[in-house]
Formats: sequence, structure tokens, C-alpha cells
Amino acid sequence: MVTELNEPVEVEVLFSDGKVRPLWFRWRGRKIEVRETTFVWRHTEGISTFAHFAVTDGVDTYELILDSRRFAWTLSKVETVWKKSSFT
Repeated sequence: MVTELNEPVEVEVLFSDGKVRPLWFRWRGRKIEVRETTFVWRHTEGISTFAHFAVTDGVDTYELILDSRRFAWTLSKVETVWKKSSFT
């Protein structure tokens, strides 16, 4: 089940070789460890560039978005596979 959120989050990242890799993010008081980044893409709106990161904690999948102009992170979506969503 996919739940759309668009909530601000705190994200710890690793900058290496010109790339950004999310390590964990804090959402609603929980620290979620990123086990793997499965896909990265970008889009622009006017002068803003947004980097999207599809990440997983090994169970659920999350879409994190970095607004590079404001340097702000948003948790856009959560996809839960096997459990009833408790995010709404």
C-alpha cells in the first residue's frame, strides 16, 4: 500500500564522489536506517532542482526528496508491503 505524505524530515547523508547517499532519516520521532537506495532521479521546476531517492529499510520503501535550492528534505511516500499502514 502506498501512502502519500509530503512531510519534512531530517536526513543524515554521506557525500562521496559527487553523490549524495541517505544513511538514515528521522520521521515522526522514529529513526529509520536506510539499508539500500534502489533508485535516484531528478526533476526541475523553474530554478529548483529536486533529487528523488527511493530507499528501503529492508521492509518498507520510502521516497525522499531533496530540494537543492532550499536544501530541505521531504518524505514524499511510504510503500508498505505486508502490514497495515499506521502512517495516516
